[in-house]
Amino acid sequence: MKTGGNTGNDASNYNHGHSITSEFWAPSVFYTGNMEAYYLTGDENYTDYANRWGSNNIYNGSTWNTKGDNSRIGKYFPDNHTSFQTYLDMFSITANKKFDPNDEKIKNVVPIMNEMEQMDINDLKTKKGYWDRIDFFYMELPNWTKMYLLTGEEKWLDKLRELYNDRKAELYDEETGLFYRDKNYIFDPNAQYNPNGDGNNQKISPNGKKILWSRGNGWAMAALTKILQDLPDSREDDRKEYEAVFKKMAATLVEVQGDDGFWRMNLDDYNHDTRLETSGTVFFAYGLTWGINNGLLDKEIYYPAVKKAFLGLNANAIRPDGLVGRSELISAYPNPKCSLGIGSSQSYAPAATVMFLSELSKLVEQGYVTNDVEPTLNKKMISAVAVKEDSKYAVVNSQIRELVSGTDLTTIKKDNKIYVPEQFIEEVYGQDIIDKITDLITIENTAYLSLNEFNQIIGNLKLSTVKNNITIISYKTNLFNSSIDSKLIDLLDIGLTEGKYPKLPEYPIRFDYTKPADELKPSKDALVSVAANTSGGVSASRLIGQNTNNLVNIEFDMVTTLSPSQTNAIVGIGSSTSDYKSYSQVPIIIRMYKDGKLGAYNGKGYVQSNVEFEKNKKYHLRVSINLEDKTYDVYVTAPQ
Repeated sequence: MKTGGNTGNDASNYNHGHSITSEFWAPSVFYTGNMEAYYLTGDENYTDYANRWGSNNIYNGSTWNTKGDNSRIGKYFPDNHTSFQTYLDMFSITANKKFDPNDEKIKNVVPIMNEMEQMDINDLKTKKGYWDRIDFFYMELPNWTKMYLLTGEEKWLDKLRELYNDRKAELYDEETGLFYRDKNYIFDPNAQYNPNGDGNNQKISPNGKKILWSRGNGWAMAALTKILQDLPDSREDDRKEYEAVFKKMAATLVEVQGDDGFWRMNLDDYNHDTRLETSGTVFFAYGLTWGINNGLLDKEIYYPAVKKAFLGLNANAIRPDGLVGRSELISAYPNPKCSLGIGSSQSYAPAATVMFLSELSKLVEQGYVTNDVEPTLNKKMISAVAVKEDSKYAVVNSQIRELVSGTDLTTIKKDNKIYVPEQFIEEVYGQDIIDKITDLITIENTAYLSLNEFNQIIGNLKLSTVKNNITIISYKTNLFNSSIDSKLIDLLDIGLTEGKYPKLPEYPIRFDYTKPADELKPSKDALVSVAANTSGGVSASRLIGQNTNNLVNIEFDMVTTLSPSQTNAIVGIGSSTSDYKSYSQVPIIIRMYKDGKLGAYNGKGYVQSNVEFEKNKKYHLRVSINLEDKTYDVYVTAPQ
C-alpha cells in the first residue's frame, strides 16, 4: 500500500513513499498503520523506518506547531498527538525495563500527557486545545489507554472517559448511532443547503438529510477499536459504554453501505455525493473486521459487509502499483468539489487499509502471515506476566526473565479471598510492592499475600491459564484468543521453556536511508519539483547536488495522476535566477498543458511540443544543459 502526494515510486516501499521529515498529522496516521504491518509480518524494515522518522522528529509531536503554549493550535492540539501512538508503541516493544518517562521515544510525550491529565476540559476546548471535533477521537484517545498499559495508573482511563463523554454529549446522533464532525454540522431541519459552496459548515444535506461525514465516523470507529483492544477488564462501565456505541455504529453502517462495497461521504444521504470514497470505507472495514474477530459482532451478519468492502476496494481503489486512491483529501465534510480519482490519496488511506487487511487475515483464518510473531507477542504482553509450571523463566512486560526461585503461582483461597505466593510477587514486581501489602498469611512455611490488596496497589489484574500449564497475570481475563493467537501462545511457550525465543529471521534492508559519505552537498535552491494546481494534483520535491560542468544531463521519470483536462502542472529545475553558474541555477520550466501537450520555457514564452501525455502513463524526460551557452533542450520519451 502507498499514498499519493509523496516521492515514493515503489509499491513495496516500507516507507510507502513517505519522507522521514513528514511530521504533520496525516503522515503520523500513516505510521499507526505502518506499525500494524510490522505486527502482522515481523518485518523489521517497518520499525526501522518508524525509528528513523521518530528520531528525525526528535520523537516530538507535529513540531510545526507544538511549541506554542497559549495558541489554540499548540502543544495540546490533538492533531499534534497523532504521532504519540507510534512513539508509545515503539517504546513498549523495545524497552528492556519498566516504564521510563525519560526514554528518548517518550520523553516529549509524557510531560504533555501529564499536563493534559491535570487540565480542566474547558481549558482544552477554549484556551489551549481545540477539543471540538470527532477526528480527535482517533488522534488523541488511543494515547490514554497506551499510557495506562505502561503505568497501570487509572487516571489515564479516567481522563479518557472524560474527553470521550464531552464530545459524545455534543456530537452523537442517538437516532443513527453516528457522530457529527463538529457543532457546525449538527442537523437543523430549517437550514438551507448552499449548492454553490463546497459543503463547509452545512447543517443540512442537498436532500434535506443530516450530514454525517464518513471519514469523521471512520476516525470514531477506529478509535473505539483501539481503545477496546487495550481497555482493562476492570473498567466494566467504560467497556459497556464503548461497546454499545461501537455496536450501534456497526449496525447502522451495514444498512447504509453501497452494493459496490463503499460507504459514501455522507452516511445519512447516499445521493449527497454518489462517488466512491476510500478513507471512510477502509476505516469502517477495519472496525467491522476487528469486531467480528473479537466477538462483538456476529460474523453471519457483518462478514458480508466486510467482503463487499474488500472486493470493492480491490476492484476500484487500489492501483496495481499499490497506491490507495479515491480518498477524499484533508477535509471536514463531504466535499462535492474534491477529487476522488484513482490517484487521489492521502496518508490515512493506506494506513487504514493496512489495518483492515491485518484484521482480515485473521478473520479468514490465515492467522499471522509468517511465523515471526514475536513483535505481536511483545505488544500483547505489555504490562502482563506469564509463568509456566516447572520453568525457571517468566515473561514480564514483554521481556523474558530468569527467576531465582519461586515460579509457583498456585493460589490459596481463604475467607473468600485469593492469596498468591509472596516470593513470586517479590521477584517479579519488587520488594517495594511487598512492603505495601498488609494482608499476608503463611501456610506450610510458604508466605502468601492478598491478590485483592496486590491489585489495589499494582492495578486491577486478572489470572488466566493457557495451554493448561501457563499462567497469565494481566489486565484482561482472556489476554489471548485461543484460535487467532495460537502462534503467539506457542511462541510464549517456547520462551518460557527455553528462556529465549527462536532467532528472528534477518530481513534484508530494502531501503538504506543513510546518505553516502561522498554525496554532493546540495545548494539551497537545487531541487526538482513537480507541482499542480488545486485540482488534486500530486506534488513532490527532492534535493540534487550542484554541478558546474559545462554540459549537464538530467534524467528522470514523470507520471501525472490527472487527466489532461485537469492538469496545468509544471516541472521546475533550478531556481528563478538565470546566472547559469550551475544547473541548480538554471530557470528550466516544463509545462503540462490542459490540452494534453508538453511544453518548455525558452526565456520569453513556452515552446509547445507535439508530444501529448496521458493520465497514469510514465514519461522519461532528459534535460541537456549547456551552461556556457546558457541554453537547454528537453527530450521527452513517450511510453511505447
